[in-house]
Amino acid sequence: MFIRCARLVAVAAMAATTVSAQQPPTFEVASVKASPPFDVQKVMSGQQRIGLRMDAGRVEIDGLPLSDIINTAFRVKSYQVTAPGWLASGVSSPRFDIHATLPAGATTEQVPEMLQALLAERFRLTYHREMKEQSVYALIVAKGGPKLVESPPDRPAGDAGAPPSAGPGPSGLIGRGGTPVPLNSNGRGNFTIAGGGTGPMRVSIADGALHIEADKLSMTQLSDTLARLLDRPVVDQTELKGTYKVVLELALTDMMNAMRAAGVNLPPGAFGAGPAVPGGAPTAPDPSGGSTVFRSVEQLGLKLDSRKMAIEQIVIDHLERAPTED
Repeated sequence: MFIRCARLVAVAAMAATTVSAQQPPTFEVASVKASPPFDVQKVMSGQQRIGLRMDAGRVEIDGLPLSDIINTAFRVKSYQVTAPGWLASGVSSPRFDIHATLPAGATTEQVPEMLQALLAERFRLTYHREMKEQSVYALIVAKGGPKLVESPPDRPAGDAGAPPSAGPGPSGLIGRGGTPVPLNSNGRGNFTIAGGGTGPMRVSIADGALHIEADKLSMTQLSDTLARLLDRPVVDQTELKGTYKVVLELALTDMMNAMRAAGVNLPPGAFGAGPAVPGGAPTAPDPSGGSTVFRSVEQLGLKLDSRKMAIEQIVIDHLERAPTED
């Protein structure tokens, strides 16, 4: 009898340990507040912060749509989330500031899981996963081969000439969804978009054109950037590994239409450009003409090919519009 009881106690202890190990990590303390209205002029001048920043002890999310926060939490792109209309539309997706402290011993790699737990607790998020077929653009190598220059190797740590750290998160532009990134401006129409492992993306605006230059960009990160400027997902199918120097020259109206489609309220004449082209983000069904996004990709020896693909989805079953109190 004693041996049987001892075995039961041991089994119960193991079960309790297993349940504890499966509990998702959570923030030690977290504040969730509605963000002030997005003002692109304030962002450009450095008066308003937008993006995600984190280190070993703290996470700061400023001015991001709830849809982007969900993308970050589940490590997915916007096209991998099936959500209620009020959330799926960038125009109406509410924006929030989240400032949280990591518990002792936690790492930044656990932040997405902590965000999942926060969304479940504060926004009552419930979801399931399923596969769905979608129209996408496949980023492929053009017939003439790639015209890309490989990035130079990283300089040794402590090298005085090494570039500053770009911070967490993959690179991308403000646009039609995707993972949020830090955005810094010098207040003169030029700004930098930081991305983990990519180095900064330098963006300048002049004469109605947008010049984007990155020293260290993978094809997956390039796909993420392009998807923010188009009407559908972009999936890397190049099979090119490593990172490359990439330069994109785009019409400013293309970027502005993508930003408006994502819910960014741009006043007439913003950035010195004319009115937006009706219809929102550029679609350009013919890669040989239309949107400058396609033409700029062709200059890299690449191509955007329209296809249908089965993609795993996070399907949101329930989500509150506003969080519960801290």
